[in-house]
Amino acid sequence: MRVRLTHLVLIAALFALPLLAGRVGHTQAQIELAVAPIYLRAGTFTPGLSQQLEVAPDLTLAGYAARQPGYYLVQFRGPVPAAWKDQLAELGATVLDYIPDYAFKVRMTPEVAAQVAGQPGVAWTGVFQPAFKLDPAALASASGEPQLYRVEVERGADALATAGQIAAAGGQVLGAEGQTLLVAADAGQLRALARVLDVAWAERYVLPEKHNEFGGGQIIGAGAANTNGYDGSTQTVAVADTGRGGGTAATAHDDIPASRITAIYNWPGVTDSCWTVSDDGAVDVDSGHGTHTALSVLGDGGPGGEGRGSAPAGRLVFQAVENWATMKGICALLYPNGYYLTGLPADLNSLYQQAYAAGARIHSNSWGSAQAGAYTAESVQTDTFIWNNRDMLITFSAGNEGVDANSDGVIDNDSIGAPATAKNVLTVGASENDRQGNWQ
Repeated sequence: MRVRLTHLVLIAALFALPLLAGRVGHTQAQIELAVAPIYLRAGTFTPGLSQQLEVAPDLTLAGYAARQPGYYLVQFRGPVPAAWKDQLAELGATVLDYIPDYAFKVRMTPEVAAQVAGQPGVAWTGVFQPAFKLDPAALASASGEPQLYRVEVERGADALATAGQIAAAGGQVLGAEGQTLLVAADAGQLRALARVLDVAWAERYVLPEKHNEFGGGQIIGAGAANTNGYDGSTQTVAVADTGRGGGTAATAHDDIPASRITAIYNWPGVTDSCWTVSDDGAVDVDSGHGTHTALSVLGDGGPGGEGRGSAPAGRLVFQAVENWATMKGICALLYPNGYYLTGLPADLNSLYQQAYAAGARIHSNSWGSAQAGAYTAESVQTDTFIWNNRDMLITFSAGNEGVDANSDGVIDNDSIGAPATAKNVLTVGASENDRQGNWQ
């Protein structure tokens, strides 16, 4: 599989359309020095050169009122030493996200922006446009019918106030968790919410689904590692999935005895305007998927060793995230009632942090949302956690969407789900083996 992942952090991967607009207080000499491209999701542009992409007037902002904090792109002349960023902070600017090459998203007033533009290390400054806030796929697929969107609110901004402004713009806020909102909006409302000041990003919301439907020990090839002495005895592995056997260490499964289970946590999720959650604890009620994936990682196979996992001597931290959801409102039109991974938090950092605090340094996930290779907000969160905790390995399944439409023996591009598109994770897939007819 091949996924075009060209960006390094959140805003670089999530910005929509570039636009050379709202230049602030720069000189011609500074423009000439700004020869490095700025890479955005839908293309690139080089400040000072005649490279532009047209955007609609309603997604363009000329500038901000005096003394009103707003958002800008600031590009430096080259690799950025800490002193250059410190200069911005000293002037009263808040540096947010890195954008290749040599640029940052910055929150500041027009007065501060004018001072920033004159700093020795700064090559170009421009207004951060509403168009940059919309996932191109979300914008292209929007219609007259409401759809679900995940909306990220800027760090340090008031999420509740932003939700109110989105509602005033016509969007329906169905849920809120931290700086993340679940919003129903039609095409016009989506474009309107992009003009809400503290909206950072909006992308299509796709419910995560379970992966690794038919895998097993023979597909995984765990025996080869075990034969060479790798049994996981020095490791604690976290698995986030549907549930774990009977929900306790004693009732989990004989192939992972209680002595090797460090902790089992229940993540029910929250009831909101999209769904009502029925908390069933950590029990693997519906599919047995969580039990299966945990055994693939840590099962010892019992006395005969049949179905032994990759780390048969390792310790387990399990995070149960599936529950029954009764859909409401627009969500009932899009999804049937059923078991969903409702417990996955809006910010995955909290999921990873819990496992890390319990001693896990490997986090295994056989789930994701079908995003056609897109680098999403959850991909960013996962990359961020690994960047901040470099002794943690997070693995994801590539997904269940891989197809070979032209029968050339190679899985078609853009089939990987998210957060498997994160750049710091180990993404596993492409077994091309569906054994549902005879696998036991």
